[in-house]
Amino acid sequence: MKKFLSGLLMAAISFGCLIPAMGQEPKLEEVTKIDNYMQNVVEVTHNPFAQENLPATFSASKNNDETISNKEVSDELNIKQYDIDECEQVYMVNEDFFDKINNGEISISEDDFVWYVPIVNAERKNGVVIFDDCNGDLLPISMSIPQNNSSSKIMKKREVESIIKRGNLNCKKMIYFILPTLHDAAVSVYIETDSDEKYVMVVDNTIYDRMLQPGQLYTVEEVKNLI
Repeated sequence: MKKFLSGLLMAAISFGCLIPAMGQEPKLEEVTKIDNYMQNVVEVTHNPFAQENLPATFSASKNNDETISNKEVSDELNIKQYDIDECEQVYMVNEDFFDKINNGEISISEDDFVWYVPIVNAERKNGVVIFDDCNGDLLPISMSIPQNNSSSKIMKKREVESIIKRGNLNCKKMIYFILPTLHDAAVSVYIETDSDEKYVMVVDNTIYDRMLQPGQLYTVEEVKNLI
């Protein structure tokens, strides 16, 4: 299992020569596995961390132990619906992030990523379930329900594209990734235009960093100065 939490804190970025494969669509077979898993969750238990949904060999993280052993399913964990069509592959960044960004680059890891699946819980609040590769199985590692619930935790691609078009820009490449900040980490999008301009947009509506505003286009230089 990838060290997701440490990836959030230790993540690193480099904006420039990104690997073309990272711009491809998510692997269909992985999305299908997540879809099948979520169907079982919604139709059977409504709880992504219920023991019956996890392989016997799966060792839950410390954060999930209490949830799995507790037979009382809270409303927050009780999933009413999910949207597999909005599932996003979110990449981590390399350890040389702070060195690279000083040179105007952002280096995103091509091998380290998680999946974000939008959900609605029993209280009709929006959120996401995050999936990772756990010993060969795609399994949920965390669930988040933002306090400010006017929208999903992360902006959808069509929302990002709409903002880009309003800026009279044409998007050539869009990659979701974890942006490390001074006090936190936020799901963001790397954007490359057809005129080779490069931007970053925070798409995580739960970020508490007042310097970075979700939905705002930032140049690499601006990101460097803000984080």
